[in-house]
Amino acid sequence: MMSLEPEWASSIYGLLVIVGQGLAALALAIIGLRFVGQRYFPNENWTQSFNDLGNFMLGFVMIWAYFSFSQFLIIWSANIPEEAVWYYHRMQNGWQIVALFLVGVHFALPFALLLFRRFKRRVDWLAGLAIAIFVVRLVDLYWLIVPAFHPEGIHLHWLDLALWIGMGGGWVLIFLQQWRGKAMLPLHDPRLGDEHEHLEEFPAAEQTA
Repeated sequence: MMSLEPEWASSIYGLLVIVGQGLAALALAIIGLRFVGQRYFPNENWTQSFNDLGNFMLGFVMIWAYFSFSQFLIIWSANIPEEAVWYYHRMQNGWQIVALFLVGVHFALPFALLLFRRFKRRVDWLAGLAIAIFVVRLVDLYWLIVPAFHPEGIHLHWLDLALWIGMGGGWVLIFLQQWRGKAMLPLHDPRLGDEHEHLEEFPAAEQTA
């Protein structure tokens, strides 16, 4: 992704991408726990699990914001043309609107909500925020990549959606194939009690796959 504009380089960029993908993974975990875990194991007490995942998500949101602002501050204050051009492409012709959207939805909104313990323990609320974060992660990747090809303005193409569906759909199929016959909850875990000893595989994995 950084090689799309070879005249530009940043030592924080790799960490920024890693943290963003970690945040997307946490969002997916929360979504899966809400719509899969609670469906097949409704008697489980998931409150603490959601609270812990919410805390992890808050941490990753803060780290993403820290890396993003650090990169911006260092490059913009140095004012070196071959470095500043990367932000110049992303702060004009409508791309600045996407940048402000990321500041608000990728950082400010989840940061404010995840500070509250009550919010993190409300399953539907946290799952809704996880869906929003998962979607905004796609927007962030779009903002990182597309201005390298279209600095003149926001550019949308049907292949952008097709690529996401194709790669995402393929990943989901592989994931479900790997999940078939695997336990959804850890076997013989004393914290779960004897009622889960018979759950040797995820009941709907084979049907879903």
